[in-house]
Amino acid sequence: MKTYQYIFIMIYLPLLVLYLFSKTSGIFKRRAVNKITLASLYLLCALYAFSLKEKNVPLVILMIALIFSYLGDVMLLWSFKKGGYAFMTGNVIYCIYLFIIHYQYNLWQLSLVVIMISLLFSLFRYFVKAGILNLGGMKAFNVYMLSVISQGSMGTVMAIFTGVSTCKVLGIGLLLFMISDFFISFQNFYHKDSKLIKRCNSITYFTGMMLIAIYIGL
Repeated sequence: MKTYQYIFIMIYLPLLVLYLFSKTSGIFKRRAVNKITLASLYLLCALYAFSLKEKNVPLVILMIALIFSYLGDVMLLWSFKKGGYAFMTGNVIYCIYLFIIHYQYNLWQLSLVVIMISLLFSLFRYFVKAGILNLGGMKAFNVYMLSVISQGSMGTVMAIFTGVSTCKVLGIGLLLFMISDFFISFQNFYHKDSKLIKRCNSITYFTGMMLIAIYIGL
């Protein structure tokens, strides 16, 4: 890794620890400032890395996906629905990026991706049908979960089978992103007051985004 990435991590991780308490503090302004600062840090790290690298279409696509993730982070503070749509757009773009850099050369792995998507989405739907998760009127959340499970599954399979260490970093980042949304499902539709679920969501999500940002500069 490069010097600026170490500096980024040294600032980012303490702020993430602080966010674990800001998110559960019940003070919106404190939570919003902490979250926007964290999101701005991963975006700035990625943009700086992007500025140093030779530009190509796949890299531009990944940056667009990351920008939508950032927008999702900010919008989610005021609107769960608008934030969800921003994240969903980013998830689709992550999938496009992964296909371009990895899956078009390893088409057989897509069968494993399909199996993983089917299993994880079936698990999510089981929670809904069993009444564990009460989506209420937010039926569109099913589509959102399908999008994040798709990018997470593609990232996971790539991380397992790729011989490129940098791609493993991206794949693990996307896996953590997906896991965080299972936590957010339980946070919003099962137990809104659980500090443990909220903190697990934050740890997995912001660690995942940190890895994605670092990947761009590797």
